[in-house]
Amino acid sequence: MKKIILVTSLCLSVFTSDACEYKHIIDRAISPASLKARVDQLFQNQDFVDAFIERKNKMSNAQRRAVAQKYQMQKIARWNYIFRTPLIPGYILKLGPIHWTNSFGGFLVRAKEVTNKNVSRVAYQQLIADVVEKEPLKHVCVVQKYLYEIPGRGDSKDKRLCDDNFIVLVEDIADILLSPEENIEQYKYVTEELLDELRIIARQAYVADFKMPNCVFGKDGKIYLIDTEQTNRAHEADFFLKNSHQMAADTAEGLRLIGRLLKVRDDDYCKAMLRVECASAPYYEMGIEPDDTPTLSAAFIALTDKLRELE
Repeated sequence: MKKIILVTSLCLSVFTSDACEYKHIIDRAISPASLKARVDQLFQNQDFVDAFIERKNKMSNAQRRAVAQKYQMQKIARWNYIFRTPLIPGYILKLGPIHWTNSFGGFLVRAKEVTNKNVSRVAYQQLIADVVEKEPLKHVCVVQKYLYEIPGRGDSKDKRLCDDNFIVLVEDIADILLSPEENIEQYKYVTEELLDELRIIARQAYVADFKMPNCVFGKDGKIYLIDTEQTNRAHEADFFLKNSHQMAADTAEGLRLIGRLLKVRDDDYCKAMLRVECASAPYYEMGIEPDDTPTLSAAFIALTDKLRELE
C-alpha cells in the first residue's frame, strides 16, 4: 500500500476554547492540499451541497439520486451517505453524520442534534495509529483517514471537531483487501502473536468493535482496521476519552470479540460467520460483497441467532 505523508501545515486559523481541546486531532488530520483541492471542486456545486450536505428536505430521493449520478457518486453503504467517485480517486467520502434515520427511498434524513459520531473515525484512527507506531506492531495496520472542513461552517466562531463542521475522507484500499471468503479462510490460521497485537489495541486505544469485517486481512498478510468509528461517542459529553466507564466497557468488549475470532476454525461457525459478516456495512463500504449478500431481514436475524448458538 502506498504510504501517505500527513500534511500538518494546513492548520485551521480560528479556534474557540472548545475547539482547542481537539486542535491536535484536527491539525494532524486536515487533508493534504492536492486532496483538498479535488474535494473543493465538488463542494463548489450547489446541487451537491443541497443534496448531501445541507440535506434540503424539499429535495426528493429521486432528485438526490440524479445529483449522485451527475457527479458519478456510487453509494457504497446501506445506512450512510458514503460514496466512491472518480472525481476524487483513491478515497471514499464519508459525508456523515451517521446519526440519521432511514427513509423509504434508501437515503437518510438527518437528525437534529449535532454529534461527533462521523469525526470519531479520525480521532480513533489517530489513536490506533499511535499505538501501532509506539509498540511497534508488525501485523496490524489502520486505514488512513483525513478531515475536510465544510466550506462556510464555523468560519467566524465555531471550530469544534464535530459532524457539522467536517466530513471524513478515507483511503480506498479495497484493491488490497481479501474477499470475505478469503478473509475467513485466512482467519483459520490466525496466530496468537497477531491476536496479541489486537489485544494491545483493545487495551490502549479502547477499541470495541473487532468484528471480522472491521479487521480485514490484506494481500500482504496484515490485518487492516477499516472501521474506527466509535458508536458510543456520539455526544460531546462522552467524546474521545472522556468517559472512563465506557472506555473500560469498550476494552472488555474488544477483548471478547478478539477471542471470538478463534471460533472461525470451526466449519459450522465459519459458514454462519461468512453470511452474517458479509451482510454488515464495512465490507459493503469498501465495495466488497458476494453476489448473494443477505439484507437485514428475518433471514439475517436467523443467521445472527445461529451464530450466537455456535458460540
